[in-house]
Amino acid sequence: MKRSLTSALRSDYRYFLDGSSWYERSRSLHALASAGQFDAAYFSELARNARVLGPDGVADVLLAATRADQTDSAAAQALAKRLEGEILLTLYQGEERYNGLKSWRTDQNPLIIPSEAYALATITRALGRALPDSDQIAHGVDALVTVGGEDGWGDSRADAAAMLALGERFQKADGEPVKALITEGADTDT
Repeated sequence: MKRSLTSALRSDYRYFLDGSSWYERSRSLHALASAGQFDAAYFSELARNARVLGPDGVADVLLAATRADQTDSAAAQALAKRLEGEILLTLYQGEERYNGLKSWRTDQNPLIIPSEAYALATITRALGRALPDSDQIAHGVDALVTVGGEDGWGDSRADAAAMLALGERFQKADGEPVKALITEGADTDT
């Protein structure tokens, strides 16, 4: 598996799906970094080409950097800033709320489809690791909690990404349980 992922980092890998090479390369870098095999040269190349990765690809590259303790590098910080600008907000009854992803122009449709939920979860997770004080994290978490339904976020990939993002965000370092205020209609519970 690791050999296949390492091969997929290369731009001349012959098994890429047409139009998906950058995305597959960013996913491969993230998977290898998660397995303890971060490749700094490919990280640099993918970070330099962030404009063609899409928001979830940028998040994957940033997550790889966080796995390798490269969060403070100039490239990782540039990716984090790029992701911060990806989350669009709107003012609703005096409060800022999630309004879509900039590069996908999802602000034009009030529905959040599974691929957007996946991208938002991956962005929220990456920002949580790289820029833990970013205001955009709270907006991403709020959007994920709001759009998740009885059956999750639309498909298993989006479900897994959202649960990872929310789990990391609500995890406390001291091991104490996280308390949350849940409101449904007029009912409120902790």
